Amino acid sequence: MTNIILRGCNGKMGQVITNLVESDDDAIIV
Repeated sequence: MTNIILRGCNGKMGQVITNLVESDDDAIIV
């Protein structure tokens, strides 16, 4: 299971992380 710490959801990095989360069913946004 992957724990992802998302800081500053705004911007391109947030988009990339969101795409990774959508493709990973075991991902949890902390």
